[in-house]
Amino acid sequence: MALLSEVEKKRRKAISDKKYAGANKEKIRIIKKKYAETNKEKLAVKRKAYYEDNKEILAVKSKVYREATKETRTEVRKAYYEDNKEIIAVKGKVYREANKDKIALRAKKYVESNAHKIKIYKKKYHKANKDKIALRVKKYYEANKETLAAKGKIYAAANREKINASSKKYREANREKITALCAGRRATKLCATPAWSETDRIAEVYDISHNKTKQYKKKHHVDHVIPLKGELVSGLHVIDNLRISRAKNNIVKSNKVDLDQLSFDQHDFTLKKLGVL
Repeated sequence: MALLSEVEKKRRKAISDKKYAGANKEKIRIIKKKYAETNKEKLAVKRKAYYEDNKEILAVKSKVYREATKETRTEVRKAYYEDNKEIIAVKGKVYREANKDKIALRAKKYVESNAHKIKIYKKKYHKANKDKIALRVKKYYEANKETLAAKGKIYAAANREKINASSKKYREANREKITALCAGRRATKLCATPAWSETDRIAEVYDISHNKTKQYKKKHHVDHVIPLKGELVSGLHVIDNLRISRAKNNIVKSNKVDLDQLSFDQHDFTLKKLGVL
């Protein structure tokens, strides 16, 4: 009888192995499990070495597999979650309770290494979901009004210096913005800000006033040519009704209006709105 070729030997062995595996499934499973338990470290080292030697190939294979089975895996995960919702919730709770510090540290590391990415995502999400977020915040506030008030009071009492320092820092960095805002609030209170008021241009006027104060070392104010609450007539918080003047002059002027000093060309629009012209 002629000697069997190497190819034939391999083929016969493969058939024999397959036949044996089919007849001894449970026995093989137990042997594999036992081996894995007694050789944990050895297998871990082996797996790590294999991964390092084949990193790029494995990454490509993994990506191809994920793309090809995307929908199937999503459906399987969804079905599994629906069938095991309660068990998953309990397991998740137990794990979180047992690994609080580990989870917190991992989250902190992720935030630190992805700060810019998170900031962009949050900004994008907030812009796309403004109404949704506002509604959720309002709903939560209404349901937790007393608790939030109590917490806020406790925090404020315990962090008074920190809050004062933070407020001071913000005020110094946003002086023009706050000045414009305060004037705007005052005007709104007096019903003096119409819908067509150009708030951006008004903020610029306050910015210029602040710069003049710094440049000339003399206090400047943004004056309402026709006061918001005048003796004879009240003006509007609009760009055409603003001018920059020395603080001492504005204080002396108070809530009076001197029509002789008004430039007709500059303020005719405002005066018409008020019904003066």
